[in-house]
Amino acid sequence: MSIITRIADHAATAVETILAVVRVGATNLKKFVSAVADEIQVIEDEAYSLITDRQLDTAEGANLDQCGALVGEPRNGFLDEWYRRFIKVKIITNRSCGQPKELARVIGGVMSPFTELPRYFLLHPAAFGFEYTRTVDAGYSPAAVRTRLVQLLEAAQPAGVLLAEVRESQPGSWGFEGDDDALALGEGEFTTELINV
Repeated sequence: MSIITRIADHAATAVETILAVVRVGATNLKKFVSAVADEIQVIEDEAYSLITDRQLDTAEGANLDQCGALVGEPRNGFLDEWYRRFIKVKIITNRSCGQPKELARVIGGVMSPFTELPRYFLLHPAAFGFEYTRTVDAGYSPAAVRTRLVQLLEAAQPAGVLLAEVRESQPGSWGFEGDDDALALGEGEFTTELINV
């Protein structure tokens, strides 16, 4: 969503306004007003582009690098689509108080739309973990994305409480009784453990 409204018809609006007021010599006046308003339109288009090309949702390349630098998120070789996602998640971690819902947003921000909602679980005495299911082939380098996800989670975790486990499973992973989506040991795939302390 843009913070400004772009005016795309300066010339037409100017001509209509002038012609509504002055009816004498309309042809020459129309040419003059159109010429002036065309120059104004060029300035409008450039100013609009200058603003919108630097917004996080539309920035690319070096402009996106500047957005990342503002929040302290290095590019780490990621293409714009993934880098934009990491910048948005970095904003969450910068503002995080370490609450489970914030950490779930970190996982969801990196892995969505490829995951179901992360499941949070307690590990006593002072630890917790998450498990999520990747539901679609994400089209990324799993190791690089998982590594950055772990770094972001560790930066956002609360002090004095250990983020002890983060597990990624896929449809067809094996599990335990009570998990309706789990398959038996000999039938399913292993879950990937991103963190296991």
